[in-house]
Parts: sequence; structure tokens; C-alpha cells
Amino acid sequence: MRFWHIISVTVCVSLMAACTPLRWEHPVLGVAQSGNDLNECQHTAWVEANRYAFSYEPWPRYYRDRDSRLRLDPRPFPAGRRDTFLLEQQFQDVCMRAKGYSLVPAT
Repeated sequence: MRFWHIISVTVCVSLMAACTPLRWEHPVLGVAQSGNDLNECQHTAWVEANRYAFSYEPWPRYYRDRDSRLRLDPRPFPAGRRDTFLLEQQFQDVCMRAKGYSLVPAT
């Protein structure tokens, strides 16, 4: 009984911690500059994610196997390349971290 109590408390605490809102913080810059940087990174990330996700790729694609025979790649689109939301979030995170920001819990 005590084991399940400890497990349930741990799960509840983990779920509450996962819902903590986060914000970008820079050790030197203020709130106004961080807002400008965030808007710039969001726009740049949106442009890059759409460019990457919808770039032209010739199909059918061919590749050489281990025996040097020419093979047809049956997939019309490579896996994981078309999710613009995830790409945009990753590009935004990279941009903000490159500018010296880090994610901290919002107060």
C-alpha cells in the first residue's frame, strides 16, 4: 500500500512540474530586448521551417545498395521532414540559445 502511495505522489508531482510555464531569460539583457529577440527568432524559424519542409526533392530517388546496384527509394517523402511545427520550435530554440538565452520557469 505504501509503495503505491509513493508512486502516485511522484507521478502527481511530476505532472505538476511538467505544466510549469517557461520563459526565455538572458543574463544581461532586459525584458524589452528579449521580446524583440524572440519575435525575430520566431519569424526566422517560421521561414526556415517552411523552406526546409516544402523544399523540392526529386522523386523518384535512387540510391546504391551494398552491391552497388541502383535501387529505387519507395518513400515519396523522407520520414520526419514534413512536420513544420516541430521544425519551427527546434529552429527557434537554436536561435534563442545562440543569442545567449536560456529557458527558466516563469514567475
